[in-house]
Amino acid sequence: MDKPWFDESGLLVLDDYIMQSASYQRITDDHVIEDDEIAEQAQRVAELLKQLEGLLSPEAKAVATDALSELSVLSLLQAKRAGSH
Repeated sequence: MDKPWFDESGLLVLDDYIMQSASYQRITDDHVIEDDEIAEQAQRVAELLKQLEGLLSPEAKAVATDALSELSVLSLLQAKRAGSH
């Protein structure tokens, strides 16, 4: 199943996938995020990244590493900004 990362206007649509994600819905359903839920999600992410790493060429892996790093920077900045308001 092809999941485009951008809509027709060029906007990133990952937020749509997050909201539809079974893991996100399960974790946030009770409006309480527990330490074990974060640990489980971290494990899920690690497993997916290992799977992805095995599929990528060295060049694609370098681009993916940069993109994931910058996405993490963006997420952290947004969280810090939300915490300061």
